[in-house]
Amino acid sequence: MPTKKALTTGKVAAYCHVSHMTVLNWIKKGELKAYRIPSGHHRILRSDFREFLEHRGMPVDEAFFDETAGGKA
Repeated sequence: MPTKKALTTGKVAAYCHVSHMTVLNWIKKGELKAYRIPSGHHRILRSDFREFLEHRGMPVDEAFFDETAGGKA
């Protein structure tokens, strides 16, 4: 998996202003796509996170997702 495009659950939680456990619950319920790295932590591709936000009608900060400018993640 391309780690450059991946976000941690903490980054997703901070972006959405929710707890880390809320993000894990979204993953567990299959609402947010994620994969596990060998250490057992989850990673979320930026494209999957953007799709999640758009599907739920949540705000999308273009600067956060602009990979050419480095993004904030």
